Amino acid sequence: MGSLLPACEAAPPDAALFASALADGVGAEEALAACERIRDPAVAGECHATLVRAHPGLPAETCEAIADPLWSGECWFTVGEREAAAGRRWAALEACGRATAFYDECLYHAWTAELGAAAAAAPDAVSALEAGRDSIAFWSDLQTLEGSAADQLWGDFWFFAHNAHRPADLEACKVLEDPGERERCREGTRTFVLRALVGELLAPGRPPALLDRVCRSGELPPLYLEGLHLPHPELDSTHPEAAALACEAAEGRPVRRWNPVFRGSRRG
Repeated sequence: MGSLLPACEAAPPDAALFASALADGVGAEEALAACERIRDPAVAGECHATLVRAHPGLPAETCEAIADPLWSGECWFTVGEREAAAGRRWAALEACGRATAFYDECLYHAWTAELGAAAAAAPDAVSALEAGRDSIAFWSDLQTLEGSAADQLWGDFWFFAHNAHRPADLEACKVLEDPGERERCREGTRTFVLRALVGELLAPGRPPALLDRVCRSGELPPLYLEGLHLPHPELDSTHPEAAALACEAAEGRPVRRWNPVFRGSRRG
């Protein structure tokens, strides 16, 4: 395919080439040709990485053309997400291994994609357990976190399992024969409710007045509780804790994050 601009014209500035690569209706090959004409390595890297995210059909090898290490990592991070979403865990692992500064975050996205898919495919939260065991055995052997990697993955498993099969039922944990699994189920169910409520309260676009009311009263709007979990004293007790955590975040105080490798900005 021909270049975007006639060869006889002076080379356009990098910003113009970047904009042309991302213009509506420009195909992947034509866009890549524009990225390759960018002279600044960082801008060229950003252009290539952005195209890999915008055009899922581009091969992973596109990332190899990126000289800038941060944008190379960003590109392989995107490939890792893509492979994980397709259920190709070894390909995801290989891509994450090349994601440099984003290695931990790439693995986190890979295992949560796998756990989320396993949970959604099961008829109920507890039935997802067998698939969850397999995923957790694979990823916990590879991931290094503070504390127990397996505990982190089990917490994520129960979040996705309950999120896919609301309302959460703490009594369902009693069918599990293994005491350790029953306890993980109990704690995971409680953490799901807490985590879901904090997420609702801090969701982008929430009216500030609504959170202000929660912080003043300590009570959660019934809408947030509807369909979240079946009544249970242990789950009900998470409501004021969730309100307190959300209010601390609104005041600018640090609040626990369940993603152990959370980064507000991968470039920052």
